[in-house]
Amino acid sequence: MGRKAEPGISYYYTKCEHIQNRKIKLLFNEFNSDGYWIWKCILSTAYATKGYYFDLNDEDEVELFATETCKKDLDLVKKVIQACIRRDLFDKEMFDKHHILTSDGMQETYLDATRERRRKGTSIEMEEDYLLIKILPSDVNILILPGIFPGTNDNLPRNNSEYPQQNPQSKVKESKVKESKVNDACEDFSAEVQDLNFEKDILKYFGFNEIANIDKLRIIMAFVYVQKNSGRLEYFENQFNSYKEYKDLSGEQKHNFFSYFGKQENQFSDGHWDDANWGEKLTQEKIKQAAQQEKNSGGPGRSEKILSTYEKLQLARQQEELHGNQ
Repeated sequence: MGRKAEPGISYYYTKCEHIQNRKIKLLFNEFNSDGYWIWKCILSTAYATKGYYFDLNDEDEVELFATETCKKDLDLVKKVIQACIRRDLFDKEMFDKHHILTSDGMQETYLDATRERRRKGTSIEMEEDYLLIKILPSDVNILILPGIFPGTNDNLPRNNSEYPQQNPQSKVKESKVKESKVNDACEDFSAEVQDLNFEKDILKYFGFNEIANIDKLRIIMAFVYVQKNSGRLEYFENQFNSYKEYKDLSGEQKHNFFSYFGKQENQFSDGHWDDANWGEKLTQEKIKQAAQQEKNSGGPGRSEKILSTYEKLQLARQQEELHGNQ
């Protein structure tokens, strides 16, 4: 397989008769031109960024999409999205399971738009769990990224040499084999998850759990893997612990899950977890609150107990500078 391409495409093919589609007409009837405009904005953004799906998991990004790309109210955009799902313009199962917007038409359009570059040796990646179409033997240079339980996705192609068509008599046997494989995969994955205490603590801090939010646990696992490989895992642990204590002490709202970690394609380098020295911010917050308590009480008192030796020295220096300026 050749070099890897960026996921987005710069143009896509649209049939002229799409405006005669009954689903599009009904969308227009319900929301006037706003419905059609928002639908086209979703398609264009999906093709330009992810290639074949629109990601709804980052609430901040969805809000910016509504206000900056569509120039529409967020509530209206959400209503149009629900209407598109209701009319099968986007696949409901993909929305319910993965919180993405995609369709077989979008995926076929993506393959068509990348066909020439793939023929010349450039490869693309597609998520196994997101597939709605069959990948044909002629569709070269496509890397299928495995899902949570590799090898158990029914959406994978069944019409090529790797996945031959099964005759009706083999369906019962195939079902039993598949059930066994799924059970084994679940047991293996469950055993693996049981050892992820640190990752699960992070997940819990953001209000999720490994049963209902396995997709987010996978993101944390990938994040920890990246930090470990770069030798920064201990640094992150210190950052995370200081971040939690700082947010609790200051009362500031914590970042949402996705903006805290950043994007996986950027090696999580753009997350808020590293946009400040949270240990230093925590120290300054403790000093600030201790100084305020002393001011309120008329002098040093029990507030000093919340400070470490280093923090007491910092506070002393701060007080000396204050008196010197006076």
